[in-house]
Amino acid sequence: MPTMPSHADEDLVDQIYEAALIPDLWPAVLGQMAGRTGSIGAMLFVTNHQAVSRWTACEGAAPIVTDWIREGWPARNTRPARMFAEKRAGWVTEAEIYTPEELLREPDYLGFYHPRGLGHAAGTGIFLPSGDLGVFDIQRARAAGPIGPAGKAFLDGLRPHLGRAALMAARLELERIRASVALLATIGLPAAVLTVSGRVVAANALLDALQGQVIPRAFGRLGFHEPAADALLQAVLSRKDPAAGGSSIPLPALDERPPAVAHVLPMRGMARDLFANAHTLVVVTPLTGGAAPDADLLGGLFDLTPAEARVARGLAEGRTLDHIAAAAGTSLATVRTQLRHVMGKTGTSRQAEIVALLAGARGFAVRAEAAPTATGAARGPGTGAIPTAKTRGAKPTASLHKG
Repeated sequence: MPTMPSHADEDLVDQIYEAALIPDLWPAVLGQMAGRTGSIGAMLFVTNHQAVSRWTACEGAAPIVTDWIREGWPARNTRPARMFAEKRAGWVTEAEIYTPEELLREPDYLGFYHPRGLGHAAGTGIFLPSGDLGVFDIQRARAAGPIGPAGKAFLDGLRPHLGRAALMAARLELERIRASVALLATIGLPAAVLTVSGRVVAANALLDALQGQVIPRAFGRLGFHEPAADALLQAVLSRKDPAAGGSSIPLPALDERPPAVAHVLPMRGMARDLFANAHTLVVVTPLTGGAAPDADLLGGLFDLTPAEARVARGLAEGRTLDHIAAAAGTSLATVRTQLRHVMGKTGTSRQAEIVALLAGARGFAVRAEAAPTATGAARGPGTGAIPTAKTRGAKPTASLHKG
């Protein structure tokens, strides 16, 4: 394969580091990598060795990744195990770990790659601070043959930069997450950010005071003491649509601790973060008495529109739907529609449940004034009583396909 001028490689390296700061640039970087190796497409995804949690790809590879994940092929892929067994660093092609005869029998090659005209690939993986694995993968047409020595040398030259960029992006994303939960602590809100599997990415110190109701689980996961509440949390985390609305989970009183409400919300603001794997924000609040919560606070907690927040506040104040409609100068039918939206966003099915739920928001303003900033420090990996993801340094690993 002919080589290109060195300045082209330098430009690509610059773009790799820019993509660490601006995730939207990764598809263009991956597209150049595919073009330089005569491949159909390149992709980048994050896996916990069981499932793919986040991914991005160049235009040519995006449909491939979409189909590959939707059809459940990651669970049938044997490349990761072979890569680890070989303990190879750098980029690895399928020709280095399979014989031609073995490739003809591999389920994912027979059922997915070959029918699409694919059949040759190269991949490499980088351990991330979250404990997950970032995987770069390139797919080449079966008729084009394997990636040759020149293409592999080009990819190996990029690998140190890809690794550093991935780690840089992961740490920047993690710092943004820690800052978010620390900010919530300054206004009196115990909070944690979880991965899709329920593992804690970051938690603030106020969450420690809720131990008993909120408990550590194996593998750095967060759970609830009450079985029904814990089952609801796992159901929310297992939703296939990460953009689905939030849920509110009641936690019964335990010993001298009052009942509480756990607000489980999708991390929409982190949707473009590839490496930190921030999936869910959990805010747990003890139920306290006091005035009805402010409409702006309700809107922020449950992603309510201003009109929906007014309906929720009215119910918390004990007003009927007729009174709420009259005060807003709108029809009862409109208020009923807004009420249905409130129920959908708060995970409730009856007005009485909304009133009970909103009791948990009443003490926010008082606690916000009393909470010292020092208690709001976000606990990063390896600190605090609630488990967080163990920090792992960068190290060369065996390359993976899609794990």
